[in-house]
Amino acid sequence: MNNNFEFKPWGELEWLFSKTVKSNFDLIASLSPEDRCTSTFEICRSAKRIKSALFLEIIDPIDTKGHNSLRIKNKNKISGNIDVSFSTHKLLEPISGLIRIVNNFIDNSDGNIIVDISTFPKRFFFLIIKSLLKSSKVKTLFVTCSTPKKYSSGNLSDNPNSWTHIPTFVPDDPDLRFDLAIIGIGFMPLGLPQLLKDKYSQLTTKYLFPFPPGPPTYQRTWEFVNLMHSSTRLEGKQIYRVDSLNLPEIFETIVSLTQAGEKSTLLAPYGPKTMSLAMCLYACFTNSAVYYTQPTYYAPDYSSGFSNCYGYIIKSNDTLFYSV
Repeated sequence: MNNNFEFKPWGELEWLFSKTVKSNFDLIASLSPEDRCTSTFEICRSAKRIKSALFLEIIDPIDTKGHNSLRIKNKNKISGNIDVSFSTHKLLEPISGLIRIVNNFIDNSDGNIIVDISTFPKRFFFLIIKSLLKSSKVKTLFVTCSTPKKYSSGNLSDNPNSWTHIPTFVPDDPDLRFDLAIIGIGFMPLGLPQLLKDKYSQLTTKYLFPFPPGPPTYQRTWEFVNLMHSSTRLEGKQIYRVDSLNLPEIFETIVSLTQAGEKSTLLAPYGPKTMSLAMCLYACFTNSAVYYTQPTYYAPDYSSGFSNCYGYIIKSNDTLFYSV
């Protein structure tokens, strides 16, 4: 069943649980050096809404003892009378192994699934979301994202790979000409300004600006804009302000900009995780291309602490709340 509801439920996860039918979920999440990687698990455990959990431990090409010690610290917080398993993966490994892991996770679930994207790299959670949306066994799907207390003041990520599509998010026609590019504004452009100048200078481009970000995030997002402007001459009418937490608003903005899928669109998810999730959902429904310059290094202190955990209901009892 596929309906485009105007009302798309979301809010802090504890509140969302209080407003939904009580059922136990199977959770898939990332075990990372960031404190917030266990927040969804801890909230689900406290609310007694979790049956099992699978944590993917993702090892970056540039990984240090500092990364590993923080992952071990967070792993030690994952406990309780719950079926918990761990699976180790390399960031740039072939996707066949991830597909197999996700399909096994779905087969062993009761069809009620939560994906915590808080610390998942995009090349992982995009494929996970796509697999869950395609599966008829998944009856209810929540996606959660936790905000940290603060981000590192230094470079959050570095050493990006070449510009390429996120695995499986490429059009069937390799010669497809894009009508539009939609770019999420984040902290780190990772070579994007020069790429747009060299390859897509004639392409109509729109930017999603997370607003209001608040300091010091405010300064870093505007630095992103300034770097883009230095190579592509940004105009104010190209920038669309969106609430970085409001997934329905971001999704509907994308639908509007693309004329409900009529425009062939290239998506570049450089913004917050919720913005990337909106792009992921849109791309899944329209077979749109998603391109990125994947970092191969993430700072061990990328973020610290945990502020809030937000939940987004994508599907409930076979009713899909998002469509194009």
